[in-house]
Amino acid sequence: MRPRRAHKKSRIGCIECKRRHIKCDESRPTCVNCSTVERRCSYFNKAPTSSVSTRLSHGTNHSTASPEASVIMGKNFEWFAVQQSDDELPVNMNHLELLLQFLTETFKFSGIDQNGAETTFQVTIKYGLSSPCLMHEILALAALHLSIVRPEKQQFYRHQAALLQTRALSLFNHAKADITADNCVPMFLFSSYLGVHVLCDTLTFRDNNFNVFLERFVSYLHLHRGVRAITNRSWHLLRETELKPVLEAAESLPQTKEGIGRECDGLQLLIRSADLSPSVVHACQQAIVHLQWVFDGQGTLPEGNPSVIFAWPVLVSAEYADLLMQRTPEALIILAYYAVLLYYRREIWVFGDAGRFLIESITRRLGPYWEKWLAWPNSVLVAASQPAP
Repeated sequence: MRPRRAHKKSRIGCIECKRRHIKCDESRPTCVNCSTVERRCSYFNKAPTSSVSTRLSHGTNHSTASPEASVIMGKNFEWFAVQQSDDELPVNMNHLELLLQFLTETFKFSGIDQNGAETTFQVTIKYGLSSPCLMHEILALAALHLSIVRPEKQQFYRHQAALLQTRALSLFNHAKADITADNCVPMFLFSSYLGVHVLCDTLTFRDNNFNVFLERFVSYLHLHRGVRAITNRSWHLLRETELKPVLEAAESLPQTKEGIGRECDGLQLLIRSADLSPSVVHACQQAIVHLQWVFDGQGTLPEGNPSVIFAWPVLVSAEYADLLMQRTPEALIILAYYAVLLYYRREIWVFGDAGRFLIESITRRLGPYWEKWLAWPNSVLVAASQPAP
């Protein structure tokens, strides 16, 4: 048996970190370790008495306020001591930071247009304050965002994102509520933000093993199909809520069966010439129709708004997801075309460089035999790398 690694006892640090035998960063009023696991830090109880509370105690004939007393400012700038019970939690500054991040930055990817974004923003905050699972998920998404834009603290924010998402899922599953007019909006928003969270986590935090990535991506597709189920069951209810203008904007996007653009013409030719079973042909053709719809919708949206790109993973069938898991070449080529959309919006934090990664990985995996069918996605990468004239 290997000898237990010696632990160097620290003379400093909070009581909780000493008990858990971990290094404490001594942040005040709550150290990072206690804040991460949402424990009450002993530093909080030892917060120094403010100069205001000192003046208050000297300016009265009452006994000195207890160490548990905190100070708030009342009307006319008078100060009052307020007793705080032991079971009241301190303000979690990390969560306040995440909420501010969501309000000012993370939310910006949402909305069909500017009016739709403003409506969705207001509705999200309204229901987030009354729906714990929704609030935990938007905080988790903000933490994931910060883990990308602040690489020096990536591990900390990813851990925060995982904790909050796990808690959000637990709250959502524990509720087990039927969809009603009262809860359809928070359930729809929760499912939508969860889908964005899992997609971003899959696209961004990956290694160079394409097989592992593909398995995670297929798992995301199956999860996102649950979003579609919730949306389909509650659509008639949602149309009677504050989200009605947003849903109507989505319905106003091009809906023709054949599509308007020509981006997916090569895919249609590929499927017609392939020796595939009727069920496989149907699954691939449906994925192509939905993909062309997304390309068409993308052309109608303002620059920087990726909302319609999230629609394709919701629309594809379980049969197509199975074809991806089986590494069916035709299904992989369709995915490479979808990656072009991700590459077009690579400046958005949710997508990053995932588009290039997918196109190059699929091209390497399929090899020269399928090269002509991947010519267009690769030409997009080449064109982007050419210097401007």
